[in-house]
Amino acid sequence: MKIRGIVICLIVILSIILTISQINLLASAEESVDSDSKNIKITFGQYLYANGALEYLLTYDFDLLGAEDSQNNELAKSLSDTILVINDLYSGNGFSTLITLYSVNITLLKYDNYTDYYIANGITGYDDTSSNNNVKTEFFYKSYYSNIKNPFVEEDPNALFNKALQQIMLIDGIDLSNIEYYFIYGTKYAPSYISLTADNPTSIDVTYDINNDIYVHTVKFKENHLDDITLVNKVPNTLGWYSVVLIIAGVLITAMVIFVRLRNKKNGTPDIED
Repeated sequence: MKIRGIVICLIVILSIILTISQINLLASAEESVDSDSKNIKITFGQYLYANGALEYLLTYDFDLLGAEDSQNNELAKSLSDTILVINDLYSGNGFSTLITLYSVNITLLKYDNYTDYYIANGITGYDDTSSNNNVKTEFFYKSYYSNIKNPFVEEDPNALFNKALQQIMLIDGIDLSNIEYYFIYGTKYAPSYISLTADNPTSIDVTYDINNDIYVHTVKFKENHLDDITLVNKVPNTLGWYSVVLIIAGVLITAMVIFVRLRNKKNGTPDIED
């Protein structure tokens, strides 16, 4: 009888523990979904395509699916309304936009080639860029370091990006911690020649876009650490390579001369200068 009572007590206690655990798991899952549903991803893409075309894209992605899954209808409506507002903000200022159910895609600039870009922006090729470039010379390669201003930092409060950010901040429950920033640099050159660095990135990844035949460098920034990006362009150091060629040529010529002399000496044939 005592054993039966103990067993019953243990079953009751175990049932209570399992029930509490399930409640905690459900609450945690709901909290996770609600937190993720607030995430907003802002991506600036600078693409230099293999055919020579140039394109800058700005994308705002909103997690409406997360809001809908958590049945937060008010948040879902706020996100949806903000998509429309941001689209109108950029399109009303002459930018080409593409709006979807979950995002706004803005074409900031687009040129068929660099020549058109230079002409449109008054770049002559004689501009002094020394202050924006540092060169590190190694024996075989030279690395050119160019500073890229972080596109997510605008000092002018009336800039379109800041106005869009202000609209996002109006969403109830949204703050800067809910926003993720990504900088993308697409180029036809392999990572061994082109790379990106930043002081405080969360991550820097490189993938290959087979459709556009370019390598895509993606920099994800930490919260409140929107530092400038450094573009590293690695090119061969011709002086170093020429030196190697000359050294190899000199070694081969010397080896040939020694070989000929040894052969002539063995055969009893006098040297040419003799």
